Amino acid sequence: MSPAEIGWRLRARVRDAVDARWWARRVEETKADRVLPAELPQPIGNPVVLGDVLRLTRESLVPGEVEEILRRADAAMRHRFTFFDLQEVHLGDIIRWNYEPSAGLETPRCFSSRIDYRDTRVTGDCKLVWEPNRHQHLVVLGQAYHLTGETAYAAEVIAQLESWIAQCPFGFGMNWRSPLELAIRLINWAWTLGLIARSGLPSGAVARRIAECAYRHLWDIRRKYSRFSSANNHLIGEAAGVFVGTSYFNYLPGASQARREAQRILVEQMQAQTHADGGNREQAFSYHLFVLEFFLICEVVARRIGEPFPESFRADLRKMSEFAAAWMEAGDPPMYGDADDGLVLGVGTAGQLGASVLTGVEAANAGFRWINAQDRRGAHATWVCGVSGFDWAARANNVDAVESLRSRAFPETGLFLLQGRLPGGEAVSAALDAGPLGFGSIAAHGHADALAMTLRVGGCTFICECGTYDYFTWPEAREFFRSTAAHNTVEIDGGSSSEPLGPFLWGRRAETRCLKWEPTPDGGAVSAEHDGYRNLRDGVIHRREIVLSITRRELLVKDEVMCSFDHEVRQFWHIGRDCQIRAVGDNTYRLTGRGRVILVRLDPGLEVSLHRGKTDPMMGWFSAGYHQREPISSLVGTARVAGPVTFMTRFEFCTPDVNPAC
Repeated sequence: MSPAEIGWRLRARVRDAVDARWWARRVEETKADRVLPAELPQPIGNPVVLGDVLRLTRESLVPGEVEEILRRADAAMRHRFTFFDLQEVHLGDIIRWNYEPSAGLETPRCFSSRIDYRDTRVTGDCKLVWEPNRHQHLVVLGQAYHLTGETAYAAEVIAQLESWIAQCPFGFGMNWRSPLELAIRLINWAWTLGLIARSGLPSGAVARRIAECAYRHLWDIRRKYSRFSSANNHLIGEAAGVFVGTSYFNYLPGASQARREAQRILVEQMQAQTHADGGNREQAFSYHLFVLEFFLICEVVARRIGEPFPESFRADLRKMSEFAAAWMEAGDPPMYGDADDGLVLGVGTAGQLGASVLTGVEAANAGFRWINAQDRRGAHATWVCGVSGFDWAARANNVDAVESLRSRAFPETGLFLLQGRLPGGEAVSAALDAGPLGFGSIAAHGHADALAMTLRVGGCTFICECGTYDYFTWPEAREFFRSTAAHNTVEIDGGSSSEPLGPFLWGRRAETRCLKWEPTPDGGAVSAEHDGYRNLRDGVIHRREIVLSITRRELLVKDEVMCSFDHEVRQFWHIGRDCQIRAVGDNTYRLTGRGRVILVRLDPGLEVSLHRGKTDPMMGWFSAGYHQREPISSLVGTARVAGPVTFMTRFEFCTPDVNPAC
């Protein structure tokens, strides 16, 4: 930690101590009669922020969309919430906003900075407290009102906001603990209040309480902007919350200055946190989409209020979108790095976020065109950009043709795609991760996945990333899911290629470098190496080469371990959740998934074992979402070596009429 960061953190502690002692003064300084005009505008905020969204009607939406919105809204009316591993959990006749439902725990109501949100004995899992407090479900209630005109939906929004303000007094409890959470909540308030504006709600004293609370959100975020090693996706989200919040509540004191400051931060962080090839520097695809959603919302709002971002920002938005689109061409993207189901605005779901945000960027006329015949869901195109679902569907259907799948390199992010189509048209995509561990000095959301590989064929993931599963509740699971053993790569002597020092902190890091990139129309080759085991006495190097040949219907993986002394080498292949596996010969396995067949031939020098759902030690698990996991099959090849060694793995894409071994 640098001296400057130490100084910043010490000043923050002093600030929090002073706040705790003089909080009554802070409350007085931010009271409505001091910060609000005598008469609030009606509606309570700037309707320009939502633009053409306010012109949408039931007839604007594609079949089934209205019904899905109303289904979700009715669940919110009944105070039933579905998030992470929880299904339709009831949070009370009056919602308990400081409650952790999985642990059944009421969280502390003390001064917020005194709460250790990572101590699960005190708060349970903080993400389970914060998720319903992002108020994304209020947007769904707003959509339902906007589409039906039924005042009950708007009244429920106001009732929930009033109960939240009553239970979460300024500065106290978990819901004032994280500036990022304040920012996300503020964005959802702006969208929700815009959608229910026609109802005349809120009004009078209630409107003043909501506006006062919005001001306090903005005031607190700006005082606590993340800096130094904390300035990752959190800073982007915080600035986005201030930008949207001051655009909607534009009459609040200092709104224009705060908005200019937030816009400057967003422009700076777009540059600082995005590689030249468009990849997000956190080295986690889920977080790439998360910050892309923040940037999209701010880009759209900025143009509506007449304060557009510079062209460089739009150019980077396009690059980020092109990066994401490339990873989604051949099916569900490899979820490298951390994933916690994070999304900003309650207009879609985490599972649809990638497709939805990309359609939004295209609909925003940002100069990006997404060509993907498989998946064009458009919640962000509709509910952020205001393009009707039917207009969007027609626009999508008019795309000329699906681009031919080709190999792609993202050298700064360190990610490489060898791709092509088999004679039957099935897409083949093999990805190699040869990038840095993560962003900044702590690389908080990186995994020890140096030279990890994934494989998708015909839209089915045959060799998968295992996911993330948990941040706080189960330390042993956090350790496993980001370890080298949870990735399709090579491990030496039972240790990860980068050294974990804490749940969001790394010490020694693997340094990777690409040695060869030779794409061809037939697939091509890529090779890279890393020095993550340089701490061992002989400074072990792992080198991997991947060669894809569509013509030969095969993928070859060559692993070289360069060492001088005795070591245990383990090679991992984690089989996708939709696949079945069967041994068909010595170190040969048949994988079937969605009607496709692959033969995997592991090197004869490996002793191979098959694991599924093991807990001690963990092996054979996949997590599709936060606090969700299921058993999968994992192949582990083990060898004792005493010098340089090479292992060859062959994947054969076959059909029984071509290869009888299938």
